[in-house]
Amino acid sequence: MLFPSSGFALEIDDRGRIAAIVGAATGLNHAYEPGADALLCIREYGPDGAEGPALAPVSCEPAGGGGADRTLRLRYPGGGRVELLVRASADDVRMEVAAASSPAGVASVHWGPYRLALAGPVAEWIGMARTAGFSFGVLGLEERTVGLCVSGGWGDVADAAAAFEGPAGPGTQIHLGRLDCTRARRWTRGGDAFLSRPIPGRTAVGSAVAFWSAPSFEAELDAIERIVLREGLPHPTLGGVWAKRAPEAKASAVWADYNGANVSDWARLCERAGLHHLCRHNCWGRWGHFEPDPNDFPGGWDGLRRCSETAAAAGVRTTCYTLSNFTRPFALPEPFVAPVPDARLQELAGAAALTSEM
Repeated sequence: MLFPSSGFALEIDDRGRIAAIVGAATGLNHAYEPGADALLCIREYGPDGAEGPALAPVSCEPAGGGGADRTLRLRYPGGGRVELLVRASADDVRMEVAAASSPAGVASVHWGPYRLALAGPVAEWIGMARTAGFSFGVLGLEERTVGLCVSGGWGDVADAAAAFEGPAGPGTQIHLGRLDCTRARRWTRGGDAFLSRPIPGRTAVGSAVAFWSAPSFEAELDAIERIVLREGLPHPTLGGVWAKRAPEAKASAVWADYNGANVSDWARLCERAGLHHLCRHNCWGRWGHFEPDPNDFPGGWDGLRRCSETAAAAGVRTTCYTLSNFTRPFALPEPFVAPVPDARLQELAGAAALTSEM
């Protein structure tokens, strides 16, 4: 089955393997080992609730539709089945898991790993690799379809793409996936074991990706932006320009713990250095509701605004750094946590194994 776009053609064989990824400009099949990598693997729940090994499909067949819109049915060892909605357009080939089932239960779905005979620079977090005249990527289209390549970078971050060295030479692999969260899961972090509670309705169904390409480095962001706008994904702008290409987003900044008492001094330092951005590492009295720290910004938001206005008078823009994957109190109580934890929070319970009987 062939799924063409303006920049590449994706071919899937009747076993659900990637037969070809042919660049329109290069005329080459950039699959590292044609016919070897599965379009979509699944992992099933084992008897103890842990995930079993990755299962590749044994067959792939059309299950409806025609033209640009099709449905593919994948079958797996042991009776697993997945239905994919596929839409090919000039920009990309979009795929979404419409249904997934197996007798043991589908614990996760895996787009890849796809191995590519592309040994140029790798964009780890967006899942892309390039060579002369051809860039190719797989972009997650919803918040729970995330990168699963572990490339030795950040200890707690899995990338969407990573370089590898294989028998046929260097290449790039791209790997994304989505977990089923409807059953309790065991996790380890920093040597500690945890048990996460089930979340009803949070299945692997709905996982979606876009296979896309670009003919040059300069065209990559254009290709990604078209997908982002079509899918309604976050598209922050600076001065009306997408933040990923806005020159202001690349500006250097002085990082400092400025506050109401010293912001004028830091603004003067920025002026002397010829810089126009002052970034604070943490403005917040709590992460979750993100209220300014009252110790550094008396008056809360008004105090923080006065700092910004003072810096702006000197031609300096204030910014702050934060992370959205933590929820914790600092100088202020965090309502998501106390006095009663929000019902939407996922719970992690400590887990341990008995070493001997009493």
